[in-house]
Amino acid sequence: VGAFTEDLNTLDQLFYAGIPVWYVRPASETPNVRIDKVGWVIAADAFQKLRLRFSFEIDVSNTTPPHRIIYTGLANKAERYRSMVMYIHSLLQPPSHLG
Repeated sequence: VGAFTEDLNTLDQLFYAGIPVWYVRPASETPNVRIDKVGWVIAADAFQKLRLRFSFEIDVSNTTPPHRIIYTGLANKAERYRSMVMYIHSLLQPPSHLG
């Protein structure tokens, strides 16, 4: 989970809220960008946990069963939201006792 933004104010707010954020620079600024080192933004430790701000941890170990993919495609398509609604709806259904 994270966000991409071109707006510095939005960048600032998301960063201080602890949300991963990537600043998208205009192509005209490319000649002035200096990259000293390319590295991982977030990496899991030996316990397969992502350690974020304020002692917040995300377990990234494999789950059983693995999380299913509910949508693959472009983010701006209506089908994405339909898939999300159907998935959430399936989580709210009571279990069937009839099998």
